[in-house]
Parts: sequence; structure tokens; C-alpha cells
Amino acid sequence: MKEIRMEDLSQSDGMIAVNMADLHEKEDAYHCASAEGKIYVGDEVFFALETHPAKMGEVLGAAQVAGIMAAKNTGGLLPMCHTSLLTNCKLTFRMSEKDYAVLANCSVSCVGKKSVKMEALTGVSVALLTIFDMCKSAAHLMRIGEVHLVEDKGGQD
Repeated sequence: MKEIRMEDLSQSDGMIAVNMADLHEKEDAYHCASAEGKIYVGDEVFFALETHPAKMGEVLGAAQVAGIMAAKNTGGLLPMCHTSLLTNCKLTFRMSEKDYAVLANCSVSCVGKKSVKMEALTGVSVALLTIFDMCKSAAHLMRIGEVHLVEDKGGQD
């Protein structure tokens, strides 16, 4: 296992203070990233969503809008994350009856100086939290998990 030293972290100068990474020397490049995760809602919520398309549309529609808004505003949420002008953000959902879960995927892209992996991770996380929020009155034991980066391409970080 590689040892990571404080000076290897771009957001730290090895002291107590943290600094935003300086990107002024980087060239603009196309960047794209996608992240996914899932929320285990349990059988009752799963079947309620599946058998009431209007209700499922309401929940997933709100989650989609919330995830896109979060991806667009990632720089305002994470203190050391630069703001990106996204050129695209897409949030999709799949229902998994096998484990009574909703799977979410957030794909983002931009032309700029930095990767957009944090935007993809933020988008999918907030989408899942929105599903939790909208279904919490029906099931208190939902679990969000397996949020991870699927793809990160473009430029050099």
C-alpha cells in the first residue's frame, strides 16, 4: 500500500491551513465523469413506487432535479472544490427488484481546467438523499450505499 504524505494532497500545504489548488497554469480540456449509488428502500416502498407510476414520477423527478442542482452547485458546497460550468448533467434511475433498491447514475461534463468527478458524486448523493427524504414517512430503515465514481476522463488532474 502506498503511503500518502500530507504534501501529496493538493488541498493541504502540510500545515494546519488548507488552500484551494491553483489551476491557473492548466489548459482548458474536455472532462466527463459519472458516479452511481443506490438506496435500499425495502419491499413496501419499492412496490408502492413501482405500482403507482405518478408517485414514482414525483419522487424520481424531484430527485433528478435536486441531483442536477447539486452537481451544478458543488463548488458552493465543498470548500476546496473549484466551481465548474457544466455543459451537461444527466441523472438516471433504475429499479432493482432483486434487492428492493433504486440505482442512480449521474453523468456530467464540462470544458475547463479541472475534473468533474466531485460534481458527479455530489449529484448522485443528493439525488439519493432526496429519495430518502421523500419516502422517509413510509420507511425509516432505508439505506444509502455504494456511492462511487464509475468514470473520470479528460485533462490531467
